[in-house]
Formats: sequence, structure tokens, C-alpha cells
Amino acid sequence: MGRSIKPLGARVLVLLDDAEESTSKIAKTATQLRDEKRERNLTEGSIVSIGVDLKLLNDQELQHNLKVGSRVIFSEGVGKHIRQFEKDHLILELTDLLGVEVEEKAELHLV
Repeated sequence: MGRSIKPLGARVLVLLDDAEESTSKIAKTATQLRDEKRERNLTEGSIVSIGVDLKLLNDQELQHNLKVGSRVIFSEGVGKHIRQFEKDHLILELTDLLGVEVEEKAELHLV
């Protein structure tokens, strides 16, 4: 069993998306998605580990949305790049995160 990195403070460890694995709910080719990301300088990944300080925050919405497995977006060029288990990861400050993918709740429509 190998060693893994645990982020400290208000940081998260994010597994970077493989360029070939980029997907979208909107029907677009992987090439189109990569080109759009490059134009906007955004990157995506999944949280694989959370620093202790994040768990102690009093922000319930943040605690609910940021958890292991959450999909996040962040600007290109932020964080500390590391290679772990032959995969690319970033250690990001909480302030480096631009957004988190959340499941939309079905709205009740009255007729």
C-alpha cells in the first residue's frame, strides 16, 4: 500500500480530469470541451481528500457541497501540482475553487 497526501488547513486535494475523460451533460465532443476550457482557462476535477479546517467551518452549505467525490472547477495555474498513484492532482486553497457541481432539486410545479 502506498502513501497518500492529506491536505492541511482549508485545502482540498483534487484529482484532475483526464483530457480524454472530459464529459458534459450537453452533447459536445471531447475536443470542443477541451477547446472551451482552454479559452476560459478553467480546469475541472474531483475532490479526493479534504483538509481538517474545512470540516470545522461553520458554513453548513459549504460543508454540504464540498465533500470527497464532489466535482469542482478552478482557474488554470492555481494550486500545487503533485503526482500520486500515477495520476495528476492539485492541492488547492478553498479560495481557488470557483464552483462545485451540485445536483439540481426537482421543483414542484402546481397546476
